Amino acid sequence: TYYFQTEKKIGNGRSIVITDKKISSKEYVRTLSNYKIDKKITKTRYAFTYDKQNMTLDVFEGGLCILEVNGNKKINLPSYLNVIEEVTNDEKYNNINLARTIKTLSNTL
Repeated sequence: TYYFQTEKKIGNGRSIVITDKKISSKEYVRTLSNYKIDKKITKTRYAFTYDKQNMTLDVFEGGLCILEVNGNKKINLPSYLNVIEEVTNDEKYNNINLARTIKTLSNTL
């Protein structure tokens, strides 16, 4: 099992700077204890490149899938992906909010 702490910051203009830091299980437990969440999310992350764009696909327990595309250019998605909704600015899809509601979201898909 691997644990990562992700930090996202708005850079110049529209760019987002994402920093992933590998942390120990002790650091994970300590960090998690700072939040008032009694649930955790479980997801499998697939990282790939399509049309020179870096993408990550998170598949959550329960079936919810979220695709993240890195870069500022026009997004070109593979034809085999069926996008249901754009969630870039939707707070309910932040990991902390998903941890609170993941069972509810997956049951409505």
